[in-house]
Amino acid sequence: MDQDLESQPFISQELGDDFNDQETQTKTTKSNKIVIIFHLLFKTIALITYLIASSFVNSFSVIFMFIVVLLSIDFWVVKNISGRKLVGLRWWNEIDSDGNSKWIFESKPKAENSNKTDSIAFWFTQFIFLGAWLLFEFLSVLKLNFLWGTVCLIAIVLAVTNIWGYAKCEKDSRKKIQQFATRTFVPAAFSTLAGFFDENENQNENDNQ
Repeated sequence: MDQDLESQPFISQELGDDFNDQETQTKTTKSNKIVIIFHLLFKTIALITYLIASSFVNSFSVIFMFIVVLLSIDFWVVKNISGRKLVGLRWWNEIDSDGNSKWIFESKPKAENSNKTDSIAFWFTQFIFLGAWLLFEFLSVLKLNFLWGTVCLIAIVLAVTNIWGYAKCEKDSRKKIQQFATRTFVPAAFSTLAGFFDENENQNENDNQ
């Protein structure tokens, strides 16, 4: 239970029988693989479509709508399916009888959420794709291509929202997020920036020659 949220308009709790009754446990390798496939499917298609369309397609409006639809489906899948099945977490917002908005964050007991492969697949892909969209947003800004940068921004907002929601569900999730961010985000960011500045430096040297 996340005690530091008691003073905030959030609810964080461990789930018991009610959670288990609402879903079929996916302990077998086959069922978990299916969930992982759907966890990756729409975000992969959206990213590949962006890479191809931003380089070779001139019809921005059609591609924009197509990618946004894919990103929206992926957001729904991650929030409502893969988060529950792979890491045993879920979150949502609801309006109570007084008209107040409440954010609810729930987690399974740790004993029921012990599949490390599922957990790694979930968190790693979330951060890898978020990092990719951040990189493309950075490149779009450098190229002053703000239309395609809007697509990247939408993808970033949706990905960060899901990560934020799951980080609120359980303290252990926050530690995992910090570890993944340290191992993947920071080295990738420094590598990208170093490559960019090295390329500019080499170009300046060639111009001087």
